[in-house]
Amino acid sequence: MMLKENPTKVTKSELQKRLMEQAKRLEEATPYRKRTVQLATKVLDLTQNTSAFSSKSLTLSLVKILLRKEDEDRQKDVAKMLYTQHGYLYNELNYSDEFKKLVEESKRQCKNPTIKFVRVNSSLKLQVNSDKRGV
Repeated sequence: MMLKENPTKVTKSELQKRLMEQAKRLEEATPYRKRTVQLATKVLDLTQNTSAFSSKSLTLSLVKILLRKEDEDRQKDVAKMLYTQHGYLYNELNYSDEFKKLVEESKRQCKNPTIKFVRVNSSLKLQVNSDKRGV
């Protein structure tokens, strides 16, 4: 099983911290990207919790309400950032110990691992491609 049985919810403070880290990474980015992070932080500040950010459609609806004056492309970018960062945090918090061990073992076995998830039927599976040459 990839995720824990009783998942942990993403807190507002965790998501705020994640957005601040994103802003630091984007210090050399375009003004457009910097503004997107600022607006995402503003939307987060105006919300009570992060549960809406677990759904693309709910996130976009919330962003459209809170950022009415922004153009549609900007609204979509802000919504995408919030939804994506929430998803990364949720997964990090909820990976099962078994899954974490599998990832670490896969990393140890190969020099240059490429780890990705592939959909098999209705579930995600971990696929590891390795370059055993160590190039």
